[in-house]
Amino acid sequence: MNRSARVFLIFAVLLTGALAAPALAYGQLAKNVILFLGDAAGIPTVDGASVYAYGRPHMLFIQHMPHMALVETSTASQWVTDSAAGMTAIVTGEKTHNGVLSQSAAAVRKEKDGEPLKTILEYAEERGLSTGVLTNSPLTDATPAACYAHVNDRGMEGQIIQQFLNPRFGDGVDVALGPDRDEILKAAEGVGLDLKAALKERGYGCHSPRHQARGCLVRSLGVRP
Repeated sequence: MNRSARVFLIFAVLLTGALAAPALAYGQLAKNVILFLGDAAGIPTVDGASVYAYGRPHMLFIQHMPHMALVETSTASQWVTDSAAGMTAIVTGEKTHNGVLSQSAAAVRKEKDGEPLKTILEYAEERGLSTGVLTNSPLTDATPAACYAHVNDRGMEGQIIQQFLNPRFGDGVDVALGPDRDEILKAAEGVGLDLKAALKERGYGCHSPRHQARGCLVRSLGVRP
């Protein structure tokens, strides 16, 4: 992935109570799911972070969790992946090409759409669950956008915003938090969209928390009834 390891995404399904839930016995179903992604945090990066912080590898909490697995996210056409193809693999289980967001490998970047690939967020929405995307990169950036948008080029920010507002399943993302509101508003204007009016029409409030948390899209009371 081509963004720095400082970029993190939290994708929450059923927002309340997830962190406080006790460990599950074998065979029990989870009530809540959180996908916490450190963009570009492959094995070398994580080990590097451990060496930087503790002077030796394998000292981070995440390296001592009771269950661990590896996932291979190379693209459908290249060994080295970017954020778009990498996150598509994570949230859909399918490979695509660099620069493509949650479309099949039939897509040609900037030229041709592939088939939309259903994401884990969309599966949750289809079942009436509450969903959220929280990120310290713009909400239209490839990593968070792969959860809800399907375009043949990650740079199509205006179309990504339009798809945020017009979900394929359920009522769409219930809570979205991220920076760079001005960038998002500018991208919306580029496709002739009055974003503030469109958000209000769909039940979102747009808020700026204290301490320069500069942009967020939050449906009324956080989660839509």
